[in-house]
Amino acid sequence: MLYLTLRQYEYVLAVAKAGSLSGAAVQLNVSQPSLSVALTQVEERLGQKLFQRRKGARITLTPAGERYREGIEELIDLARKLDDPEGLRQFTSGRITIGFFDDLAPFYLGPLLKVLSAGLPEADVHYRIGGFTQLAKEMFEDRIDLSVTYDLGFDTSFERQALIKLGPCALVADETELAGLSAISLQDLVRFPLILSEEGLSIRHVLRLFQRINAKPTVQHRVQSLEVMRSLVGGGEGIGISYTVPPYAETYDGKRIRAIPIIEEFTKEPIILIRSGLTPATDLERRAAETILHFFRTHE
Repeated sequence: MLYLTLRQYEYVLAVAKAGSLSGAAVQLNVSQPSLSVALTQVEERLGQKLFQRRKGARITLTPAGERYREGIEELIDLARKLDDPEGLRQFTSGRITIGFFDDLAPFYLGPLLKVLSAGLPEADVHYRIGGFTQLAKEMFEDRIDLSVTYDLGFDTSFERQALIKLGPCALVADETELAGLSAISLQDLVRFPLILSEEGLSIRHVLRLFQRINAKPTVQHRVQSLEVMRSLVGGGEGIGISYTVPPYAETYDGKRIRAIPIIEEFTKEPIILIRSGLTPATDLERRAAETILHFFRTHE
């Protein structure tokens, strides 16, 4: 909770500059007694004197008051920028926040931060990671500028640019009958229990793939993360289906699993770069988007 107001901070600055209560009161258009009470409240709140007051002499700042004034000047300057539309644009023009879908972040977050820092050295690059619903919500709230994600859960108000297209893989334990296959069809998977992401849009997407071949598989487990899915696969709990596959075969508990590409062409999904189309793109957003597009084009 804030106990002091911006107005009280302005009073402190005004007295420091004027050197007297009377001069500051005229400048601020307040009564001298009101100004004196406000300064006393500030000093009581801080537990120390900010001003040296001597009868017939100019009011001066104590050493603590000098340091406090520096902080107040920065705070007042920031408040003015935030209160002014043009000042706010200048204040935020060098900051950009990139969103990443949960499963994509481990693969692309580090490399993209590196190329964005190199390509936009003046920018303050931030990131947020979440599911489809969270990313859409935070983009509507202007907390995220661009997102790298699959095209699930984003309506037509979002602008899209395709980055790359990925097909899903079936994750199988090394000792299962499927482990020797180089490719597999959805029909081959119907008779096995499945382990799918519990993310609502993700699981519905996978089940719709099976609907296209008029099949209804059994979902044995719904999991929060890819590594939990891999662990359950390694433990013989079923077959996992994932669009993202780490470049290693072992699970955290030392089991070996294999990723077998699913052959149906209609299962492939694009990774996209999206931004809200409700406002024009800033120059920084355009340059960041170009940097991300170039990264994916050169890393396919």
